[in-house]
Amino acid sequence: MNVSPATTSTLTNGVWTGALTVNGGGSNVVIKAGGAFSGQSNTFDVRPSTVPAPVLNAPPLILGGSSAPLSWSAASGASAYEVQWDHTGVFSAPQSSGWISATQFNVTGLADAQNTWFRVRAHWISGGTEILGPWSSVVSAVQDATPPAIAFGGSMAGYGGANLRTIASSMTLSGTITDAHGISSFSFNGSPVTLGTGGAFNATVSLSTGWNLLTLIAWDNASPPNQTTQTVSVLSIADTNSNGIPDDWEVANGLNLGSASPGGSLATNAGNLLMSYAFDADPNSPSDSTQPATSMATNGLLITFTRRQNEPGLLYQIEGSYDLVNWSTDNVISQLAAPAVPNAARQTESVTFRVISSVPATRLFTRIRVTNVTAIVQ
Repeated sequence: MNVSPATTSTLTNGVWTGALTVNGGGSNVVIKAGGAFSGQSNTFDVRPSTVPAPVLNAPPLILGGSSAPLSWSAASGASAYEVQWDHTGVFSAPQSSGWISATQFNVTGLADAQNTWFRVRAHWISGGTEILGPWSSVVSAVQDATPPAIAFGGSMAGYGGANLRTIASSMTLSGTITDAHGISSFSFNGSPVTLGTGGAFNATVSLSTGWNLLTLIAWDNASPPNQTTQTVSVLSIADTNSNGIPDDWEVANGLNLGSASPGGSLATNAGNLLMSYAFDADPNSPSDSTQPATSMATNGLLITFTRRQNEPGLLYQIEGSYDLVNWSTDNVISQLAAPAVPNAARQTESVTFRVISSVPATRLFTRIRVTNVTAIVQ
């Protein structure tokens, strides 16, 4: 330890009277004199009269993950520090770090959405003598260990991560991003996107022929932030004649890519190329069994058909009419009558819908309308 003044003035008759300041504490301390004569005092203890409270730095109000890194200023004369934390704010049953020499401590094992209050104090101890300092001011934070949730809307509602197909040269993704403590930023393929009310987003990206990887990343307001990354793989397929039907399907069925007409050779198949593609039917067969089929049930009309999976550009709608002139989805109440049966090899699924009239006891005509990304409607 250091003593001030380090050198005293001249002794008078072998005696010096004055005050010495010691920059620390300890036991069995002696004062030694040197010069023409030497000697030392009896042993004694030096202890501080008080230990000041450390200044505890406030953590971020929202802490990401399950830990709280704390730090504080060193207290003059302190030998060690104790951190306490409690989930009520009154420290009725606090947890403790024990005595530590560092001026920082990481509290771990905190639960998601849990509020925690923190405080720290210092003490001086030597030779069995302890002086406790007062507690610091209390600081608090809430834990956030849950990343943002990305939910797609529109034709991609319920998207589960499958690869997508489209003939479009661009693709728009829309939906919402939500988090208990808000979203700090959101990017789509590396470009920032401004969110609307309720975390709504709408972003468009150009597609190249072949596989395209779309990456959405959202960060919340925690510190450090929790992050959610959602990727969408999209196969953009050529449509040389711009008829809304992929070239690979037309070539596989021996069709002419030079014709832009979606009708073609299907006059005997009660449909056209778009309907055949949408229902995975053979465009060259007038009796393909994959065409929609209907049957009557005690609780409504059952419509069974094959539809393509993972092609958000294709929209299937069941419409109803009471006069064969005015058609609308508002005229029908439809719901899946059974779980869809997937055909992974053909990337399709067979679905059965139960359909009833929106107006009870009224004769209803039904049809399926298919819309594709190039706005060809059948």
